[in-house]
Amino acid sequence: MTSISVYGHNPEMLAVQNSLHREEAKEAADAEESHQLRASCKRCLFLELPFELREQIYTNMLPSTSDTSRDLAWNRAAPIWATNRQIYNECIGPMYGDSTFLVDVGYNYVDFIYQYRLPKSKLVAKRLLSFPERIAARNRPFMRRFEVWVKEVDSYTGMIKYNYSNPEVLAMGVREQTQKLCGFLQGLPEVRELKIVYTGKDNSKDNKEKLMMLILEPFWELKNVRDVVIKMPGIKNKKVQKDLREQVREFLSQKQDQVVATS
Repeated sequence: MTSISVYGHNPEMLAVQNSLHREEAKEAADAEESHQLRASCKRCLFLELPFELREQIYTNMLPSTSDTSRDLAWNRAAPIWATNRQIYNECIGPMYGDSTFLVDVGYNYVDFIYQYRLPKSKLVAKRLLSFPERIAARNRPFMRRFEVWVKEVDSYTGMIKYNYSNPEVLAMGVREQTQKLCGFLQGLPEVRELKIVYTGKDNSKDNKEKLMMLILEPFWELKNVRDVVIKMPGIKNKKVQKDLREQVREFLSQKQDQVVATS
């Protein structure tokens, strides 16, 4: 038989009621803790640091390019820029603006040569990506530095690969690609550094000065380039080198605001 206290309360009912009160109190405490945790998650302590200090941290953490035995390569990094919108906006400028993009221009392509160091090794991996299509449109305006390899096609290679042997026809194909690239460069706010590596050869009877100027002429129309460097590693003949340098200087002499070097 259920006992009744002198005050008319059922002890079992009181125990149940107390248990319910404890559960409600625990649920309220858990809800408050969860609310505080969400509030603390929304607060990013990193963004409370001075911007100058954050810039120094970004310098050490963001991907960047440097010279290797296989030309330029990227040092990969943890994607800190993917943390939130503000950090992304602060990272994207230096990440794209301070790195050099290696671009390969040929008869029928313009490729971004994405070379990157493999972790814990001296190896360098390589990918060819269509340029600029494979670069996110929202990131392109931040690009400032470029190294461009322009590859002249010799008559033999042209006949084997493209069924053309006429040097001027082959040169026009490469010129169309340089025009495409220069159209992209002209749309940028500024190009701080432009290094052009021309890989034509001087082992034929072709008029190298004429072909080179035909291929590279679109670069001379750029108005937003600060520093220009021209290199011609494939040209070994001293006379041809001298003639080409004179041609380049003649074209670039009109760019009074550019710093020009040739080799």
